[in-house]
Amino acid sequence: DCIEELENYIKSLNHADFKIHVNALKAAKMESHMKMYDYNQTLWREIVEGTYDFRRNHRESEHLNFITLSKIKHFYKEFIKAGAPSRRKLLLSIAPDPTLNSIQEEKNRVYSWEERDEMKKLCSCIPAVDKEELAAWFSNVFRSGEDGYQPPGEQPDPPPALTVHFQSPEIHRV
Repeated sequence: DCIEELENYIKSLNHADFKIHVNALKAAKMESHMKMYDYNQTLWREIVEGTYDFRRNHRESEHLNFITLSKIKHFYKEFIKAGAPSRRKLLLSIAPDPTLNSIQEEKNRVYSWEERDEMKKLCSCIPAVDKEELAAWFSNVFRSGEDGYQPPGEQPDPPPALTVHFQSPEIHRV
């Protein structure tokens, strides 16, 4: 029911309302930097997770400028809508679950714990990332130079030598 309601909501959404939602989301992302405690938590989360992307909220807010209503509708039809070509679902049931019997639709298959190896073979793995592509990403994120970030353990580049030339005006004394 919730997914069908989402489809109706997306269909009824116009561009002006969509822009209001996008702007509200951008404001919410940037609001976390207004309070020192929240900003502190954001920075420590990046450090603990080892991602060191201290401008994540800014980048995500900038990316929101490129999201359009048509892209949202396409994404819904491709990945979320029931019967969508790229839709995937995974339900994990730890204990006997009476709901498990009620969700068996035509195309769904329920695997028991003993059949987990068979299920793993059917799942596509996350593709391995090329080392050069990963190095380029790392360089782009950590060595962009835009925000003055210095990766841990590296010495900062020395500032360029500054040469100052003074010219004094000619003084004519009478």
